Amino acid sequence: MQDISETEAAYRRYHDVIRGGAPREEFAGVVDMDTYREECVGFTPGWVDAEGALQSFARVTGALRDLQVDFDELNVVGDRVFARLRVSATLPGPGPDPTAPSGRRVTLQGADFVSVRNGRVVERWWIVATAPPRLQPVDTPAPPA
Repeated sequence: MQDISETEAAYRRYHDVIRGGAPREEFAGVVDMDTYREECVGFTPGWVDAEGALQSFARVTGALRDLQVDFDELNVVGDRVFARLRVSATLPGPGPDPTAPSGRRVTLQGADFVSVRNGRVVERWWIVATAPPRLQPVDTPAPPA
């Protein structure tokens, strides 16, 4: 069984990489590329492997440049992490540049269930408690520039 602090550190590194746009080489440093699988309910078409996850992250982080993750609760049991979290970002605006911010802030609340092995994330199941932004945006003030 892994040391609890190593498990939590691996999970936090994982989220740092995602917030940074999940560059392939950095993603490969925090997940086991051969065995990784995830399901982000509402964002992935069921369970996907590392390549599918990278494609999903590229779509999300490419449009949401100011992605922020806040942990409301984080529990580690052995090699497992259970977290309640909020993901916030400013939606892109209409027009020729789909990545231009609209000023409309959305926040999704959800839960992460993650398995870590040998210091790397091997499985993630994220369920969203609020609907994805295209279905139910939650207006919150945009962060200061």
